[in-house]
Amino acid sequence: MPGKGHIMKKTVTCLIASVLLLAGCSTKKETADVDLKELMTSITENTAYEFPAYMEVDDATLETLYGISPDDLESYSVIVPMMNVSATEIAFFKAKDGKIDTVKKAVETRIQQLDSTWSQYLPAQYELVENRVVIESGNYYFLIISEYAEEIGKTCKAALGVE
Repeated sequence: MPGKGHIMKKTVTCLIASVLLLAGCSTKKETADVDLKELMTSITENTAYEFPAYMEVDDATLETLYGISPDDLESYSVIVPMMNVSATEIAFFKAKDGKIDTVKKAVETRIQQLDSTWSQYLPAQYELVENRVVIESGNYYFLIISEYAEEIGKTCKAALGVE
């Protein structure tokens, strides 16, 4: 029969292990640092996805479409269709500290605009808007409107290191 010292040692070891396990579970996972242009390129060049003709958004177009000042962002990468027969739109934003709410509100406004436009235009494209994927992690905020939204969302979450 083990002595009191042995039992005490096992008890303390179990308690320490439990505390470390709980601390590990409660620690918020840090979002990975992601190069948004690189992520967009990897998605748009993936041969499994067929995208309509698109253009990359510049600073002026970003402000026009989203109402977001580039000054509120650390980085961004946004593609929109070249012609208004497709709702496909992918927008990746990394907000500066304290600006994530500004980005979220701007994206929500953009979604409302797209919803209003496509609900009266092309039903198949409206369905893409309805089935959009939005991802938020730390200062990152992503909007994915595509027939591949779920798959692209998984790729983005993996890049960000989130579930």
